Amino acid sequence: MAATSEEAIKQFSALMEQLEEPLKTTVQNVHQGNLRGTLVRFLKAREWSAPKAHKMMLTMITTVDDLNYPEKTETYYIVNAPYVFSACWKVVKPLLQERTKKKIQVLYGSGRDELLKVMDYESLPHFCKREGPGSSRDSLDGVDCYSYDHPFHQQLYNYMKQQSLNQDSVGPRKQGSVHVDVPSPGLEEVKP
Repeated sequence: MAATSEEAIKQFSALMEQLEEPLKTTVQNVHQGNLRGTLVRFLKAREWSAPKAHKMMLTMITTVDDLNYPEKTETYYIVNAPYVFSACWKVVKPLLQERTKKKIQVLYGSGRDELLKVMDYESLPHFCKREGPGSSRDSLDGVDCYSYDHPFHQQLYNYMKQQSLNQDSVGPRKQGSVHVDVPSPGLEEVKP
């Protein structure tokens, strides 16, 4: 698949190069300005598996497109971002140029309400159509899988409780130290 993917990426890059100049010339002649459009991209990394490997190729093509033609993308919307990402974004954002800051929008949860301001409901990716702040409410049956009341957590808790009752109480373990011999380098291994 590697050779086929590389060929597809090269063909895509060549196609973009061929389209770029005539399109730019046409738009400048008609509007007396630069090409201005909207391109929205989504990448859902969750639920990846080997049968979905063809999406990797699309991701690689999108990456090539992003790196070589970033001016075509007006805004990147990041949805369902974990808390850690949001925290890191708050630290990194002040360090970016204003133009870059405007291109990146980190949305809370699926970002459905914000995305509906710029696109139709039918255009939303399926993972943005669900309500709620994030993945904990993504289940189709409406059960919050992160809740302590979720059947899985109750079953796990009961199992652990049963296992602890089956073992004899032995008290706290003694904490000790372990000696580890670290070999010293020989004279030939020491470099001046």
